Amino acid sequence: MTNTTTVFGNIPSRTIKDSIINRGQRDSVKGVRFPLFDTTNSAGGIFGQITGISRTRSEIDQLLGTGGDERLMLPNFGLNFEQYLFEPMTDEIKINIKRDVVTAMSEYIPDAKIQGIDITSLDDTSGYGIPGFKIKLKVFSLEFQAGTDITVYHRP
Repeated sequence: MTNTTTVFGNIPSRTIKDSIINRGQRDSVKGVRFPLFDTTNSAGGIFGQITGISRTRSEIDQLLGTGGDERLMLPNFGLNFEQYLFEPMTDEIKINIKRDVVTAMSEYIPDAKIQGIDITSLDDTSGYGIPGFKIKLKVFSLEFQAGTDITVYHRP
């Protein structure tokens, strides 16, 4: 068996490759705003674009808001928080949730480093016995050298 490669077009020079790779700020890389349609601002439309630390926040919201096995072609993307919704919020459950969040973020958003994570039962915050929990993250983006706070609610 021979190893052959067919090249179509012209092979760019090293100078052109370097200029493409280093062509601008990482801030110019755009992402899709999450949720896909913002009901408070219809001017952005569906699939609105975002840049900077907002893009990192959107990536984290999307990861934490996606349930396990929900994503087509990426079955491991997202977190299966449904298993924790009706459980009493013990220290063991909090450790399991933290472990799941840290593992998923290190795999899918490696540029975002978690500086702090806090899990609170919604029953503790509302007083109405609502099942669910709140995750508060303090995240530092290595890509943008900026920090941000993110709060995500999980309820049935």
